[in-house]
Amino acid sequence: MKNSNWKLRKILMAILINVSLLACNSSSAHKAKISDMKKNDTTAINKLQLNSKPWNPNSTYQLYLSTVNKVIEEGKLVSFQLQINADAKKNVPLEVVHEQKIHLIIVNDALSWFHHIHPQEQADGSFAISEQFPASGKYWLFADYKPSGGDQMVSKMAIEVVGNEKLMISLPEEKSFADADGYQVTLLNSKNIKTNQSIFLDLSISKEGKLLEANDLEPYLGAIAHIILISNDDKQMLHVHPTSTANALIHAETYISTPGKYRMWVQFKADGQVHTADFTFKANQNDNKVPENQHQHQH
Repeated sequence: MKNSNWKLRKILMAILINVSLLACNSSSAHKAKISDMKKNDTTAINKLQLNSKPWNPNSTYQLYLSTVNKVIEEGKLVSFQLQINADAKKNVPLEVVHEQKIHLIIVNDALSWFHHIHPQEQADGSFAISEQFPASGKYWLFADYKPSGGDQMVSKMAIEVVGNEKLMISLPEEKSFADADGYQVTLLNSKNIKTNQSIFLDLSISKEGKLLEANDLEPYLGAIAHIILISNDDKQMLHVHPTSTANALIHAETYISTPGKYRMWVQFKADGQVHTADFTFKANQNDNKVPENQHQHQH
């Protein structure tokens, strides 16, 4: 009887030892998986943060864009960091131009979607911004900035947004009238735009049948309005700050060197709100080139 009890006790002890070893091995394996997962996550994040893309590769100043998102998806908020370097110096100081250090223009490839935003400066001198893209496809980003002591610059790059939604908006070949939140905006001289000479952009604004005057508009970022022009073919941007004259509520002078279709956005402030009117016009080729003069602020 004693021998039987002793054998039974030995068997139970062996079972308990094996169970304990299995538990330890399982715990060790679980810890290893957690450790590997954390290590892999950190590696992935580091790679994404280092995935910066230079703009203006031939310029003294380099603007880098980075994001921790592995992919940029439609409808989801994406955070970007912008960093401007000069040779070995990081985050060079920028001057304030029209109340902001960076004006960032974002459009889709078809130029049917437009956003004008302003990245916020961070403690380290970099800039941060968040954006939500409405549909998939290619988008163009134009950063407009002035390094301290340097020239005004525009840097551009293209990014891809993934998803299933498409912006199915067909744009007319020409569009000289726009309704902006109840304001009727008219481009008065859309038929007379030619390349290689000074061109004038004159606009009128009316509301409920009444033409607005200069005192009906409020200053917007240090100007009566802001005008953005982007060429459809090569995606070149002009940022013009107009004035008001006796003949036109909004008057701008600029210079276009490339013929083709252009999209134009006019932003103005009235009744405490910023309104955006969009236009489409064609710049015709002018073979009699006139030297470009120094116009109002444009780049």
